[in-house]
Amino acid sequence: MRIFKIILYDLNLIISSIYYSFYKRDKDLWVFGEWLGEKCCDNCLYLANYISETYPNIKLVWLSKEGTDLTLLNNRIEKVIIDSSVAKSYLKRAGVVLMVHGMSDLTFSDKVYYSGALAINLWHGIPWKKIHLDTNYNFFVKLHKLLQTKLCDGKVFLSTSDCFNNIINSAFYCSNRNIINSGYPRNSIFYDNKRIEICRTKILEYMSSHGLNTKTDVRIITYMPTFRDRTDKVFSFQELINDLAFQRILDDNNILLIEKNHFVTSHRSNFETDFSSHYAKIDNISSQELLAATDILVTDYSSCFFDYLLMDKPIIHYLYDYSYYSNNDRGLYYTKDEAACGDVVYDKEELIQSILDNLNNPGRDKKLREKQIKKFLQYENIKSSCTIFNNIYSRVNEKFK
Repeated sequence: MRIFKIILYDLNLIISSIYYSFYKRDKDLWVFGEWLGEKCCDNCLYLANYISETYPNIKLVWLSKEGTDLTLLNNRIEKVIIDSSVAKSYLKRAGVVLMVHGMSDLTFSDKVYYSGALAINLWHGIPWKKIHLDTNYNFFVKLHKLLQTKLCDGKVFLSTSDCFNNIINSAFYCSNRNIINSGYPRNSIFYDNKRIEICRTKILEYMSSHGLNTKTDVRIITYMPTFRDRTDKVFSFQELINDLAFQRILDDNNILLIEKNHFVTSHRSNFETDFSSHYAKIDNISSQELLAATDILVTDYSSCFFDYLLMDKPIIHYLYDYSYYSNNDRGLYYTKDEAACGDVVYDKEELIQSILDNLNNPGRDKKLREKQIKKFLQYENIKSSCTIFNNIYSRVNEKFK
């Protein structure tokens, strides 16, 4: 039955893709969506805001679910509920559509309303873990994914480096001519010291409102793990927070420990926020704003650490399940020695010691961070949004000339 449903879904994709490709398109109508319509915090947000402030002649539309927090979105951008009649009308006429995952950022239908538009996938993070067609799917699922890729998930992809180009070519069956080499729009936040201070103040005020200790010169340590495909077991600092010795370390070193789950992990579980004097487990804060406020990042295989490299601050990789994740779960493109941007630790004792070492000497891995920036953020710079817009505008004018 499931195979029949997938075949029917794919047939609808093919038929609708052909049908809507004949619709007349407006090259100055651009439609954005992110994270299944549930979030507004990623590359599409930052690029949409840049365009709205710089090119008022472009009509910008943002699609999201009802109730999604859109406070960071520029007021000039029209907000429309995903899969409403208005949303479908815009998708049928759009000259450009932009996403960070795929079709589900713009519609949950099995109809490619935007077929014929220039579809741009800004993607949502430089991958260490394998993505899309490179993951361990069986042949039938890969065939289904390949069809979706060609019809729905973008014709043009954003890449921050040549090594990411190779991954895009493999994971999306894409060629270099369909790649825009530039930095991520969302990383513009790390080039603006004033915005960094605003983010830090915002985070501390939020924590203070929930009773957390936010003394002067508090040091924020953020833990942002990725999800696992084949298990729901992901380490949480909740395992340590009631330990008296660990509490003393937090108190003695004036640490505020913030844990933010991955979007997928939160969806799979009944997520509950948790606050104590030095610890918060949260889900409703922008990842980029949190990273901007952070003094030390603890993570695993999540792409967030590549962005955080631009802050030139300590990164700790807690790889307690490295062998399992590499061989039995999603798999990795690089070994830990090739990808790591700071200490690699495997148990709680090593994790705590690494935190203390990096508090005492935050510059200890500075040269390693500089090396990894050149490798993974080759095209990153403050003008990334401008570069991306110019590239897209040139492509859409060529397409509809």
